[in-house]
Amino acid sequence: MTGDIQKMRSTKLQTHKRWSKGREVELGRRGAILALQNQKNKCRKPLPERTIAKELQIRKSTVYNIIAHNRQLIAENSVIESPMSEVNLVSFRRSGRPPRLTASMKLEVIATATRNATQRRKSFAQLAREMPFSIHRTSLAKILQNAGYDKNIPLKKPHITGKNIEKRKEFSDSLKDEPIQVCFDGWVASDEMYLLARSHYGPERVIRKANEEYHPDCSELEWPGQVRLMFWGAIAHNKPCSESTFFVWEEETAKEQELALEMLAEENRVAEEEVQEAQNTWYEEEMAQRKHLPKGQQPQGRPANPYKITKNKRVKTTKGGIDWFRYRESICEANLYPFYRRLLGSAERGE
Repeated sequence: MTGDIQKMRSTKLQTHKRWSKGREVELGRRGAILALQNQKNKCRKPLPERTIAKELQIRKSTVYNIIAHNRQLIAENSVIESPMSEVNLVSFRRSGRPPRLTASMKLEVIATATRNATQRRKSFAQLAREMPFSIHRTSLAKILQNAGYDKNIPLKKPHITGKNIEKRKEFSDSLKDEPIQVCFDGWVASDEMYLLARSHYGPERVIRKANEEYHPDCSELEWPGQVRLMFWGAIAHNKPCSESTFFVWEEETAKEQELALEMLAEENRVAEEEVQEAQNTWYEEEMAQRKHLPKGQQPQGRPANPYKITKNKRVKTTKGGIDWFRYRESICEANLYPFYRRLLGSAERGE
């Protein structure tokens, strides 16, 4: 009994799938319906719609509508044409259900979802509740998708360029067959990273098009109250991390900033004195050489000064990060150079 029920259900599903409504009947099948309808049975009567539908595996209602439409076209034409003529085979336009969302409503959905950075980060359900008319979140998502918008993770920084990718690949390919013990001894690898405390937690998506990945409203936002913690570290081959060096950046105090300005002023003063001394020596040698030249070959005017100095100064960048002075003092002088000297000492001792 159970097997018969399952067989009946399967047959019903297959029949519904075969006779399902939704696609327009092809021109050839319409012609076949009209051709069978014009045939006479044993009683010299037209074939019934049920027989035609069973023969062509089409819904009986579809067969009836096509035959009725054909009769209507023949009745409206002043000249009686054959039922198989091209005019009578053309399908009639379906009235259908009018769309509930007009074109202006769809434009309003797109404008609301892409108004600013905050709107682009809202979920489809939130945007649907904000609309002045009733709309389901799936309908809203479909409208945005048809317009070319999708949910994507906001980019934090530009990707590596193709040129740099090729350089890195060439560098890795040149060393991939080298033995690690011989090739990477004495190498120091360093990098820095940062962590955001009290920032947005969890995956975040933004509504944007494929060509809006660097749009200001689609890039990563800094949340109020978040703290950026920067970390730098260096490692070497065959050395445990406990013997490596690292540094955590802290906010520079006012006293440290004053000390940095004093150090830069002293460095610029010493550099100016050295450059001035070298310039005076060069000028005396240049003038002495000119005296030994004939009068007609002596250059006129003061010789150009080849010694010029560019004063070191701290420039506040808008892209964030650490400036060169703090990197030199806190990383290179205090951590990186001593770490490398320790590695050299260990190598000399055979450790």
